[in-house]
Amino acid sequence: MKKIFMAAATLMLAVGFVGCTKSDDAPATKDIKIEFSVADKAGFNGGSRAVKSGWADGDKIMIFFKVGGSWLAEANTTDNTLTLTYNDGSWSATKNNWSETLTNSTSGSFIAIHYRGDIALGENLNNIGYYFATFAGGEYLSTSGDYTITGGVMTLPTLAMEMSSDMVQFSVKDLASNSDEWELMVNFDNHDLVADAACVVTAMNVNTLALRTDVGGFIGNISEEWMSAVVNGADRSFVGMLDAENNEVTTKYVFVLKNVEDYEYYKFEYAFSESTKFVGKSAYLLPELTLQADGVTPADGCKWTRLQ
Repeated sequence: MKKIFMAAATLMLAVGFVGCTKSDDAPATKDIKIEFSVADKAGFNGGSRAVKSGWADGDKIMIFFKVGGSWLAEANTTDNTLTLTYNDGSWSATKNNWSETLTNSTSGSFIAIHYRGDIALGENLNNIGYYFATFAGGEYLSTSGDYTITGGVMTLPTLAMEMSSDMVQFSVKDLASNSDEWELMVNFDNHDLVADAACVVTAMNVNTLALRTDVGGFIGNISEEWMSAVVNGADRSFVGMLDAENNEVTTKYVFVLKNVEDYEYYKFEYAFSESTKFVGKSAYLLPELTLQADGVTPADGCKWTRLQ
């Protein structure tokens, strides 16, 4: 696996939270209340049903804090973080085992992140940060800013969670009904479809998202050639980061879909005009993969072809 760190914009994202809340966790040295508001969720450009937008019940945002020049982050724990959870049209906040360092501070900075499911730090990343242990693919949103604590109240700025300007989503129509695990690679022209690493899009796969503490809290992703799938309505969606060097103007992009269960590969070639290339923050809907009764051969009229 090749490892490439990519800054997800400048992380000057703004997260907003609605209402005040009080933690139900074990009390810290001080009972700090939280004032916050969350802006509408950023989504991909494009009008297809492959685009998932809007906050949904169970969505979470986790906030990490920096006090006195040091990030209060540790491997395999949520200590000193703030978890925001969306349900029934509103947000609630839970303080996760805050230390005196945080509760006794009067100001500091923070970084917030959202991806699908629960959010948690994993193993140490070569002493420069921590993996997000539960990241399973799909889009992620982030923001950063400063907080203050006055009179027992932490005040956060209005936060608008945003995605990187280089993030892009590809969805395969109606693939969610297939229970197998799928991955996608995006290439161009006549490059080796399976082995060539010069992809147009680099992947954000399981355990490839990280909190970077060595560069001011930047979030980066360790990139691979194959993008993991997440269920998105009736579709399977694959999210990655555009590779500026390889997102060149071309007449043909080649998508390779891999069935991870039995290592079957399917190719779809898409011809663009000579002036076209992929655009960040955009979603693209790919044709449906329909198979014959044997479960591996594309059906008549299917735009995907099997690689053998």
